[in-house]
Amino acid sequence: DTNKLMDNIRDFYTKQIEYYKQIKTCAEAKSKHFSILRLVCFLEMGVSIYQCFVTDHLTVQIVISVFFLIFFLWLIKRHDKIQRERDWAEQMLFINKNELEVLANNPSAFDNGQAFFSTDSYYYDLDIFGEKSLYHLLNRTGTNLGADALAGQLKNPLLDIETIKTQ
Repeated sequence: DTNKLMDNIRDFYTKQIEYYKQIKTCAEAKSKHFSILRLVCFLEMGVSIYQCFVTDHLTVQIVISVFFLIFFLWLIKRHDKIQRERDWAEQMLFINKNELEVLANNPSAFDNGQAFFSTDSYYYDLDIFGEKSLYHLLNRTGTNLGADALAGQLKNPLLDIETIKTQ
């Protein structure tokens, strides 16, 4: 039963990895298209501004230039959204690949909490911080604030039964 459960978990992470690879690939393709569109739009805007100085149809050229400027700004905003989507997919790939590695008994790619390690306390005897420690096993934090909070919980565990029950 345990082997079947572990296989199911591995299958889950493998499917997640494939899913996020597809999202990343799609976002990269969209990003390339939007980059080309931005370049074309920028060049057209430049031509339109140049036309303002060499033609008698100043009003028409100004309207066209403003149109291309607005379109260019929209393309920048859309491209930024696509870049964030790609970055998110990369983060999700990292997380899911890391979980597969941890399931294979390899060390986590997340911080092992060595900065919180101290030989002056019980942390040393219980492998709370450091390589292959409890902190290393549990840590999935992405910010210093989260890492500090996890370390704080491990350094000062709840001891009151009533408090534990309420949480």
